[in-house]
Amino acid sequence: MGCLSRKYGSFAAALGYLRGRQLLILPEVLDLGDGELGERRAARLQIVNLTDRPAKLLGANSSCSCLVLPKDVPAEIPGHESRWLPIVLAFSGKGGEFWQIVTVYSDVAGGGSASAIVKGRIPQPLVNAE
Repeated sequence: MGCLSRKYGSFAAALGYLRGRQLLILPEVLDLGDGELGERRAARLQIVNLTDRPAKLLGANSSCSCLVLPKDVPAEIPGHESRWLPIVLAFSGKGGEFWQIVTVYSDVAGGGSASAIVKGRIPQPLVNAE
């Protein structure tokens, strides 16, 4: 596995390759921790092309408007390289733990999309049990 890790840059990318994936988002689960209601937090996801050929990115979407993606995703990722995707998460909702999905799409035949989970938590106030 060491040779594959060196070739693909990380253990996670090498494992993705062995599983037959062609595009990968790292980390596959991004935990942004606790945040206050209304807080906005910026982060980045790494999009990895596991193929030998360039991958043209066609777009990206998220499962909630609370997770903002750039209008222009990186245009192309050369083979065995990666690019960064900036995101902004707005902590919204009723409180407690939440998760959203980010998906990127490419022209790679047989595996042109990849997804990752972005999660966080809005602490709920403690209720006095008197």
